[in-house]
Amino acid sequence: MMKLIEYNKQKSYIKLLIEVPEDLYYLSLILEKNDIIYSWTTRQLKIERATESIKGKRIRVYLGIRLTSFEFHKFLKNLRIRGVVIDAPEDLHIKGSYHTLSISVGSELLIYKENFSPLINRILKMASAHYKKILLLSIGDDEISVGFLSPQGIEIKFTQQLFISKKREKGYSLLKLYGEVFRKFFEEKRDIINLNGFNEVIIASTSLFLPMLKEIFSEKRFFAGKTLRYVQVSEGGKAGIYELLRREDLKHFFKDTRYVYEKEKIDELFSYLIKGDNKIAIGLREVRIAADYKAIKTLVLNDSFFFDINEKEKIRDILEKTIEASGEIIIISSESEHGKKLEKIGNIAAILYFKIVN
Repeated sequence: MMKLIEYNKQKSYIKLLIEVPEDLYYLSLILEKNDIIYSWTTRQLKIERATESIKGKRIRVYLGIRLTSFEFHKFLKNLRIRGVVIDAPEDLHIKGSYHTLSISVGSELLIYKENFSPLINRILKMASAHYKKILLLSIGDDEISVGFLSPQGIEIKFTQQLFISKKREKGYSLLKLYGEVFRKFFEEKRDIINLNGFNEVIIASTSLFLPMLKEIFSEKRFFAGKTLRYVQVSEGGKAGIYELLRREDLKHFFKDTRYVYEKEKIDELFSYLIKGDNKIAIGLREVRIAADYKAIKTLVLNDSFFFDINEKEKIRDILEKTIEASGEIIIISSESEHGKKLEKIGNIAAILYFKIVN
Protein backbone atom coordinates (compact mmCIF):
# COMPACT_ATOMS: atom_id res chain seq x y z
CA MET A 1 0.00 0.00 0.00
CA MET A 2 0.96 3.69 0.11
CA LYS A 3 4.54 4.30 1.28
CA LEU A 4 4.80 6.93 4.00
CA ILE A 5 8.38 8.16 3.49
CA GLU A 6 8.33 10.84 6.16
CA TYR A 7 5.84 12.20 8.69
CA ASN A 8 6.87 15.36 10.55
CA LYS A 9 4.13 16.35 13.00
CA GLN A 10 6.01 19.42 14.27
CA LYS A 11 6.33 20.93 10.80
CA SER A 12 2.95 19.50 9.66
CA TYR A 13 4.06 17.69 6.54
CA ILE A 14 4.13 14.20 5.09
CA LYS A 15 6.05 12.76 2.18
CA LEU A 16 4.30 9.99 0.25
CA LEU A 17 5.15 7.64 -2.60
CA ILE A 18 2.33 6.32 -4.77
CA GLU A 19 3.18 2.64 -5.29
CA VAL A 20 -0.05 1.10 -6.62
CA PRO A 21 -3.20 2.59 -8.23
CA GLU A 22 -5.22 2.09 -4.99
CA ASP A 23 -2.95 4.62 -3.26
CA LEU A 24 -4.61 7.37 -5.32
CA TYR A 25 -7.92 6.50 -3.70
CA TYR A 26 -6.51 7.05 -0.22
CA LEU A 27 -4.67 10.19 -1.31
CA SER A 28 -7.98 11.71 -2.39
CA LEU A 29 -9.32 11.05 1.13
CA ILE A 30 -6.33 12.77 2.73
CA LEU A 31 -6.33 15.94 0.61
CA GLU A 32 -8.10 19.08 1.82
CA LYS A 33 -8.60 22.58 0.50
CA ASN A 34 -5.56 24.86 1.09
CA ASP A 35 -3.12 21.98 1.49
CA ILE A 36 0.26 22.87 -0.01
CA ILE A 37 1.53 20.15 -2.32
CA TYR A 38 4.95 19.79 -3.90
CA SER A 39 5.67 17.37 -6.72
CA TRP A 40 7.45 17.00 -10.04
CA THR A 41 5.34 18.01 -13.01
CA THR A 42 5.66 19.41 -16.52
CA ARG A 43 4.96 22.97 -17.57
CA GLN A 44 4.78 24.44 -21.04
CA LEU A 45 7.07 27.39 -21.60
CA LYS A 46 5.72 30.55 -23.21
CA ILE A 47 7.91 32.49 -25.58
CA GLU A 48 7.08 36.19 -25.62
CA ARG A 49 7.61 38.04 -28.90
CA ALA A 50 6.94 41.62 -29.80
CA THR A 51 3.53 40.91 -31.30
CA GLU A 52 2.51 37.59 -29.78
CA SER A 53 3.02 34.91 -27.15
CA ILE A 54 3.66 31.42 -28.49
CA LYS A 55 3.89 28.04 -26.78
CA GLY A 56 7.32 26.50 -26.32
CA LYS A 57 8.42 23.03 -25.24
CA ARG A 58 7.26 21.32 -22.07
CA ILE A 59 9.84 21.05 -19.30
CA ARG A 60 10.00 19.00 -16.09
CA VAL A 61 9.80 21.17 -13.00
CA TYR A 62 9.38 20.80 -9.23
CA LEU A 63 6.79 23.20 -7.85
CA GLY A 64 4.35 23.78 -5.02
CA ILE A 65 0.66 24.62 -5.29
CA ARG A 66 -2.06 25.55 -2.82
CA LEU A 67 -4.87 23.08 -3.46
CA THR A 68 -8.24 24.38 -4.66
CA SER A 69 -9.79 21.23 -6.17
CA PHE A 70 -9.04 17.72 -7.37
CA GLU A 71 -10.51 14.97 -9.53
CA PHE A 72 -9.99 11.27 -9.01
CA HIS A 73 -10.00 9.28 -12.27
CA LYS A 74 -10.36 5.64 -11.31
CA PHE A 75 -10.20 4.32 -14.86
CA LEU A 76 -7.32 6.57 -15.95
CA LYS A 77 -5.47 5.68 -12.73
CA ASN A 78 -4.54 9.25 -11.87
CA LEU A 79 -5.48 12.07 -9.53
CA ARG A 80 -5.51 15.58 -10.97
CA ILE A 81 -4.81 18.17 -8.29
CA ARG A 82 -5.46 21.81 -9.21
CA GLY A 83 -4.21 24.82 -7.31
CA VAL A 84 -2.43 28.17 -7.30
CA VAL A 85 1.34 28.04 -7.80
CA ILE A 86 3.08 29.36 -4.67
CA ASP A 87 6.62 28.10 -5.30
CA ALA A 88 8.41 27.57 -8.62
CA PRO A 89 11.69 28.46 -10.35
CA GLU A 90 11.83 32.25 -10.78
CA ASP A 91 12.63 32.09 -14.50
CA LEU A 92 9.24 30.48 -15.23
CA HIS A 93 7.29 33.52 -13.90
CA ILE A 94 4.29 31.37 -12.95
CA LYS A 95 3.69 32.21 -9.27
CA GLY A 96 0.04 33.08 -8.75
CA SER A 97 -1.13 31.19 -11.84
CA TYR A 98 -3.07 27.94 -11.75
CA HIS A 99 -1.47 24.58 -12.38
CA THR A 100 -2.68 20.96 -12.31
CA LEU A 101 -0.53 18.15 -10.93
CA SER A 102 -1.25 14.79 -12.52
CA ILE A 103 -0.45 12.18 -9.86
CA SER A 104 -0.08 8.50 -10.74
CA VAL A 105 1.91 5.41 -9.72
CA GLY A 106 5.52 6.42 -9.07
CA SER A 107 4.68 10.01 -8.06
CA GLU A 108 6.22 11.37 -4.88
CA LEU A 109 4.44 14.16 -3.02
CA LEU A 110 5.29 16.47 -0.17
CA ILE A 111 2.09 17.65 1.53
CA TYR A 112 1.90 20.47 4.08
CA LYS A 113 -1.35 20.75 6.05
CA GLU A 114 -2.59 23.32 8.54
CA ASN A 115 -2.82 20.43 10.99
CA PHE A 116 -3.04 16.66 10.96
CA SER A 117 -6.40 16.02 12.56
CA PRO A 118 -7.29 12.66 14.14
CA LEU A 119 -9.39 12.03 11.03
CA ILE A 120 -6.42 12.43 8.67
CA ASN A 121 -4.28 10.26 10.96
CA ARG A 122 -7.00 7.59 10.84
CA ILE A 123 -7.04 7.65 7.03
CA LEU A 124 -3.22 7.51 6.89
CA LYS A 125 -3.38 4.39 9.04
CA MET A 126 -5.93 2.85 6.67
CA ALA A 127 -3.78 3.77 3.66
CA SER A 128 -0.68 2.06 5.03
CA ALA A 129 -2.50 -1.07 6.26
CA HIS A 130 -1.44 -4.23 4.45
CA TYR A 131 -4.45 -6.05 3.06
CA LYS A 132 -4.07 -8.87 0.61
CA LYS A 133 -4.68 -8.06 -3.02
CA ILE A 134 -5.96 -11.06 -4.96
CA LEU A 135 -5.99 -11.69 -8.69
CA LEU A 136 -9.10 -13.54 -9.86
CA LEU A 137 -9.02 -15.58 -13.08
CA SER A 138 -12.25 -17.18 -14.21
CA ILE A 139 -12.06 -19.38 -17.31
CA GLY A 140 -15.05 -20.81 -19.15
CA ASP A 141 -15.67 -22.41 -22.53
CA ASP A 142 -16.61 -19.09 -24.15
CA GLU A 143 -15.24 -16.37 -21.87
CA ILE A 144 -12.22 -15.50 -19.71
CA SER A 145 -12.47 -12.77 -17.07
CA VAL A 146 -9.64 -11.21 -15.11
CA GLY A 147 -10.41 -9.24 -11.97
CA PHE A 148 -8.84 -7.93 -8.80
CA LEU A 149 -10.06 -7.94 -5.24
CA SER A 150 -8.52 -4.81 -3.78
CA PRO A 151 -9.31 -2.48 -0.84
CA GLN A 152 -11.86 -0.74 -3.06
CA GLY A 153 -13.76 -3.90 -3.97
CA ILE A 154 -14.02 -5.98 -7.13
CA GLU A 155 -12.55 -4.55 -10.29
CA ILE A 156 -13.08 -6.55 -13.47
CA LYS A 157 -9.93 -5.75 -15.43
CA PHE A 158 -11.18 -7.20 -18.68
CA THR A 159 -13.34 -9.95 -20.14
CA GLN A 160 -12.48 -11.65 -23.41
CA GLN A 161 -14.78 -13.79 -25.48
CA LEU A 162 -13.39 -17.07 -26.79
CA PHE A 163 -14.24 -18.20 -30.28
CA ILE A 164 -13.30 -21.85 -30.63
CA SER A 165 -13.89 -23.52 -33.95
CA LYS A 166 -15.52 -26.89 -33.44
CA LYS A 167 -14.05 -28.07 -36.74
CA ARG A 168 -10.70 -29.78 -36.25
CA GLU A 169 -8.40 -32.32 -37.78
CA LYS A 170 -9.03 -35.98 -37.13
CA GLY A 171 -7.57 -37.10 -33.82
CA TYR A 172 -7.19 -33.48 -32.61
CA SER A 173 -9.25 -33.16 -29.41
CA LEU A 174 -11.32 -30.14 -28.54
CA LEU A 175 -9.71 -30.12 -25.10
CA LYS A 176 -6.25 -29.80 -26.67
CA LEU A 177 -7.51 -26.94 -28.80
CA TYR A 178 -8.73 -25.14 -25.69
CA GLY A 179 -5.36 -25.71 -24.06
CA GLU A 180 -3.59 -23.93 -26.92
CA VAL A 181 -6.05 -21.02 -26.72
CA PHE A 182 -5.55 -20.68 -22.97
CA ARG A 183 -1.75 -20.73 -23.24
CA LYS A 184 -1.82 -18.08 -25.94
CA PHE A 185 -4.18 -15.90 -23.89
CA PHE A 186 -1.98 -15.96 -20.78
CA GLU A 187 1.16 -15.28 -22.79
CA GLU A 188 -0.43 -12.25 -24.48
CA LYS A 189 -1.91 -10.86 -21.25
CA ARG A 190 1.05 -11.61 -18.99
CA ASP A 191 2.27 -8.00 -18.69
CA ILE A 192 -1.20 -6.51 -18.18
CA ILE A 193 -2.11 -9.02 -15.50
CA ASN A 194 1.17 -8.57 -13.61
CA LEU A 195 0.96 -4.77 -13.35
CA ASN A 196 -1.13 -4.57 -10.20
CA GLY A 197 1.00 -5.99 -7.38
CA PHE A 198 -1.25 -8.85 -6.26
CA ASN A 199 -0.28 -11.35 -3.56
CA GLU A 200 -2.32 -14.39 -4.55
CA VAL A 201 -4.05 -15.84 -7.61
CA ILE A 202 -7.36 -17.69 -7.52
CA ILE A 203 -8.01 -19.67 -10.69
CA ALA A 204 -11.63 -20.62 -11.16
CA SER A 205 -13.03 -22.89 -13.86
CA THR A 206 -15.39 -25.76 -14.55
CA SER A 207 -14.55 -29.40 -13.87
CA LEU A 208 -13.75 -29.87 -17.58
CA PHE A 209 -10.94 -27.32 -17.69
CA LEU A 210 -9.54 -27.24 -14.16
CA PRO A 211 -7.07 -30.18 -14.56
CA MET A 212 -5.75 -28.65 -17.79
CA LEU A 213 -5.28 -25.25 -16.12
CA LYS A 214 -3.35 -26.82 -13.25
CA GLU A 215 -1.01 -28.33 -15.85
CA ILE A 216 -0.60 -25.00 -17.67
CA PHE A 217 0.24 -23.08 -14.50
CA SER A 218 2.51 -25.81 -13.13
CA GLU A 219 4.83 -25.07 -16.04
CA LYS A 220 6.10 -22.20 -13.85
CA ARG A 221 6.01 -19.71 -16.69
CA PHE A 222 3.14 -17.83 -15.09
CA PHE A 223 2.86 -16.12 -11.69
CA ALA A 224 6.27 -17.14 -10.35
CA GLY A 225 6.47 -16.69 -6.59
CA LYS A 226 2.70 -16.19 -6.16
CA THR A 227 0.33 -18.35 -4.16
CA LEU A 228 -2.02 -20.18 -6.57
CA ARG A 229 -5.40 -21.57 -5.55
CA TYR A 230 -7.73 -23.58 -7.81
CA VAL A 231 -11.50 -23.53 -7.40
CA GLN A 232 -14.22 -25.36 -9.32
CA VAL A 233 -17.15 -23.14 -10.29
CA SER A 234 -20.36 -23.88 -12.16
CA GLU A 235 -19.65 -21.29 -14.88
CA GLY A 236 -16.52 -19.49 -16.03
CA GLY A 237 -16.06 -15.87 -17.11
CA LYS A 238 -17.47 -12.93 -15.20
CA ALA A 239 -20.18 -15.07 -13.58
CA GLY A 240 -17.47 -17.27 -12.11
CA ILE A 241 -15.76 -14.32 -10.41
CA TYR A 242 -18.97 -13.31 -8.65
CA GLU A 243 -19.65 -16.93 -7.71
CA LEU A 244 -16.26 -17.04 -5.94
CA LEU A 245 -17.21 -14.12 -3.76
CA ARG A 246 -20.71 -15.40 -2.92
CA ARG A 247 -19.72 -18.85 -1.75
CA GLU A 248 -19.53 -19.39 1.99
CA ASP A 249 -17.07 -22.29 1.63
CA LEU A 250 -14.51 -19.92 0.09
CA LYS A 251 -14.70 -17.14 2.68
CA HIS A 252 -11.38 -18.19 4.23
CA PHE A 253 -9.59 -17.29 0.97
CA PHE A 254 -10.62 -13.67 1.38
CA LYS A 255 -10.44 -13.21 5.17
CA ASP A 256 -7.50 -10.77 5.06
CA THR A 257 -8.97 -8.55 2.34
CA ARG A 258 -10.60 -5.18 2.76
CA TYR A 259 -13.50 -6.42 0.63
CA VAL A 260 -14.58 -9.06 3.18
CA TYR A 261 -14.12 -6.67 6.08
CA GLU A 262 -16.43 -4.14 4.41
CA LYS A 263 -18.95 -6.85 3.50
CA GLU A 264 -19.23 -7.96 7.11
CA LYS A 265 -19.90 -4.39 8.25
CA ILE A 266 -22.48 -3.76 5.52
CA ASP A 267 -24.21 -7.06 6.32
CA GLU A 268 -24.29 -6.12 10.01
CA LEU A 269 -25.73 -2.71 9.17
CA PHE A 270 -28.51 -4.16 7.03
CA SER A 271 -29.34 -6.83 9.60
CA TYR A 272 -30.12 -4.01 12.06
CA LEU A 273 -32.21 -2.32 9.37
CA ILE A 274 -34.19 -5.48 8.55
CA LYS A 275 -34.89 -6.16 12.23
CA GLY A 276 -36.09 -2.60 12.74
CA ASP A 277 -33.56 -2.10 15.51
CA ASN A 278 -33.38 1.51 16.72
CA LYS A 279 -29.64 1.30 17.30
CA ILE A 280 -29.03 2.51 13.76
CA ALA A 281 -29.02 5.86 11.95
CA ILE A 282 -29.75 6.12 8.21
CA GLY A 283 -28.97 9.10 6.00
CA LEU A 284 -27.10 12.33 6.66
CA ARG A 285 -29.71 13.91 8.96
CA GLU A 286 -30.00 10.95 11.35
CA VAL A 287 -26.27 10.33 11.37
CA ARG A 288 -25.57 13.98 12.18
CA ILE A 289 -27.89 13.76 15.20
CA ALA A 290 -26.25 10.53 16.36
CA ALA A 291 -22.81 12.17 16.06
CA ASP A 292 -23.96 15.09 18.24
CA TYR A 293 -24.92 12.56 20.94
CA LYS A 294 -21.50 10.82 20.58
CA ALA A 295 -23.52 7.68 19.88
CA ILE A 296 -21.77 6.31 16.78
CA LYS A 297 -20.11 2.94 17.22
CA THR A 298 -19.54 2.24 13.49
CA LEU A 299 -19.86 4.86 10.75
CA VAL A 300 -20.15 3.59 7.18
CA LEU A 301 -20.09 6.05 4.29
CA ASN A 302 -19.41 6.18 0.57
CA ASP A 303 -16.23 7.78 -0.72
CA SER A 304 -18.29 10.10 -2.95
CA PHE A 305 -18.35 12.50 0.03
CA PHE A 306 -14.58 12.85 -0.25
CA PHE A 307 -14.26 13.47 -3.98
CA ASP A 308 -16.02 16.82 -3.68
CA ILE A 309 -14.22 19.17 -1.27
CA ASN A 310 -17.45 20.95 -0.32
CA GLU A 311 -19.20 17.66 0.46
CA LYS A 312 -16.19 16.62 2.51
CA GLU A 313 -16.50 19.76 4.61
CA LYS A 314 -20.18 18.96 5.31
CA ILE A 315 -19.39 15.67 6.99
CA ARG A 316 -16.14 16.65 8.73
CA ASP A 317 -17.98 17.33 11.99
CA ILE A 318 -19.60 13.87 11.88
CA LEU A 319 -16.26 12.19 11.28
CA GLU A 320 -14.49 14.07 14.06
CA LYS A 321 -17.26 13.38 16.59
CA THR A 322 -17.19 9.69 15.66
CA ILE A 323 -13.48 9.60 16.45
CA GLU A 324 -14.10 11.43 19.76
CA ALA A 325 -16.59 8.69 20.65
CA SER A 326 -13.98 6.01 19.77
CA GLY A 327 -16.17 4.95 16.87
CA GLU A 328 -15.00 3.05 13.82
CA ILE A 329 -15.01 4.75 10.40
CA ILE A 330 -15.39 2.66 7.24
CA ILE A 331 -15.09 4.43 3.89
CA ILE A 332 -16.42 2.39 0.97
CA SER A 333 -15.92 2.86 -2.76
CA SER A 334 -19.17 4.15 -4.25
CA GLU A 335 -18.52 2.03 -7.36
CA SER A 336 -18.21 -1.21 -5.42
CA GLU A 337 -21.00 -3.72 -4.75
CA HIS A 338 -21.20 -2.51 -1.14
CA GLY A 339 -21.12 1.15 -2.14
CA LYS A 340 -24.10 0.72 -4.45
CA LYS A 341 -26.01 -0.97 -1.64
CA LEU A 342 -25.19 1.89 0.71
CA GLU A 343 -26.20 4.46 -1.92
CA LYS A 344 -29.79 3.19 -1.72
CA ILE A 345 -30.04 4.33 1.90
CA GLY A 346 -28.44 7.76 1.47
CA ASN A 347 -24.71 6.93 1.15
CA ILE A 348 -24.16 7.10 4.90
CA ALA A 349 -25.34 5.12 7.93
CA ALA A 350 -24.21 4.25 11.44
CA ILE A 351 -24.53 1.50 14.03
CA LEU A 352 -25.03 3.14 17.45
CA TYR A 353 -23.88 2.44 20.98
CA PHE A 354 -27.39 3.24 22.24
CA LYS A 355 -30.84 4.13 20.93
CA ILE A 356 -31.67 7.77 20.28
CA VAL A 357 -35.22 8.98 20.77
CA ASN A 358 -36.01 11.94 18.52
